[in-house]
Amino acid sequence: QWWIDRSRYLFNLVDIVRIDHFNGFAKYWEIPVEQNNDSIGKWVKGPGEKLLLTVKKSIGSKPIIAEDLGEATKDAKIIRDRFAIPGMKILQMSFGKEEQSNSLIPELNQKNIVVYTGTHDDDTTIRCLQTPSGAVDSTQVEANIVKERKQALKFLETDGSEINWDFISLAMNSKANTVIITLQDILGLGTNARMNIPGTVENNWEWRFKKNKLTSNIIERMRTLTEESKRMKG
Repeated sequence: QWWIDRSRYLFNLVDIVRIDHFNGFAKYWEIPVEQNNDSIGKWVKGPGEKLLLTVKKSIGSKPIIAEDLGEATKDAKIIRDRFAIPGMKILQMSFGKEEQSNSLIPELNQKNIVVYTGTHDDDTTIRCLQTPSGAVDSTQVEANIVKERKQALKFLETDGSEINWDFISLAMNSKANTVIITLQDILGLGTNARMNIPGTVENNWEWRFKKNKLTSNIIERMRTLTEESKRMKG
């Protein structure tokens, strides 16, 4: 009932709802309440299809985006496909595999997907491809970061001088029905404009932009790209 009430209320406020940690519908990691170590637990099957069917019967079919990143992505895909719910593709996380440097990223040929350059939890695209090891949220060694950057530049056939626009263009020219781009990437900003660092509780969600930073040149460039990628409506 909580899900029904919350969903109905949300769709009175917005047109599309993104469900965070959607993978939990498929399976989730259960930790005994007495444990203070999250590595001690087990995978448990989630409520998945039954829950979504119940909500659908109560409020009808509504547009949903699934945040389906992580361990249970494949399990969640089965549920997503049944309900035609699009998952997410983050371009910043798309260049870690060797084979992707010489071939298209498969998800970019899919329509029922949402492509992001990065999200509120990521650093900006400009900073993402130059983050040194030891950064507050980095779990990669510097060699791997350098490798990913080289693969991204090779794939995009660019020198990286405008890597943010390379990523934006790649997203916009994909076949995805929906593309979401952070304003920080459109403005070409660095790590000082980052929105949020997961796992921290201070100094997040404080970034603001000044209207004069959204120049006529940037607006026209984004408009042209939107038209050329046939995403302009109205």
